[in-house]
Amino acid sequence: MKINIQQEERIINLTNFLWEQIIVVNCNLDIILLLSKMKKNYPEAMALSPAFYSLTYKSSIEFCLSIITRLYDKNGKSTIISLLEWCEKNPETIVAIQNKVGNKQITLNHFKSVMVEGRKEFNSMLPKLLNLTKLRDKVISHNDSKSLDSLDKVINENPIYFLDIKYLIDFASEFTKCIITYLTTVVRNQHAKNISDLEITLKKVDNVLKKDT
Repeated sequence: MKINIQQEERIINLTNFLWEQIIVVNCNLDIILLLSKMKKNYPEAMALSPAFYSLTYKSSIEFCLSIITRLYDKNGKSTIISLLEWCEKNPETIVAIQNKVGNKQITLNHFKSVMVEGRKEFNSMLPKLLNLTKLRDKVISHNDSKSLDSLDKVINENPIYFLDIKYLIDFASEFTKCIITYLTTVVRNQHAKNISDLEITLKKVDNVLKKDT
């Protein structure tokens, strides 16, 4: 099959754009989870800069919700939904591009079956997308307190919603990674390497505080 250059550029640009957003949203999710963990493990160390950690925590949650909502915007042109729909309509192009780069991982029938499973999983997530909107509205409208405890309460009162957020991020990450791998043979990593450095810093601060007491 002869590849339409415009179609090739369209799918490559779309997956690259989505991947940039996915890296950012995963980074923010990792920060949220890490700060929640550190608040329990090193409360004295974090208490030295409460405003900084509270603002970072709240900003990460709001930014994370904002990005993931855009990634699944049914009216958007560069979204997970548009990627899924494009791949469903143009399976021959995906296979032709992977043959061009020497990546003969899949046949046309196999790719079509992958899209069927992708669509099935996406449809099963529709209630989660509704929960995403609810949690986003609750968190972003929750401006009466900036504390970690207050935001933890909002999330803990809606645990299914927070789990849904992680599920949606994981689906976006794995589906986009799958398409990029077919197109380029490159397997990408959506997680930043040095996020956990914060724990090393807090542990050292905590040790100093214990020595001083």
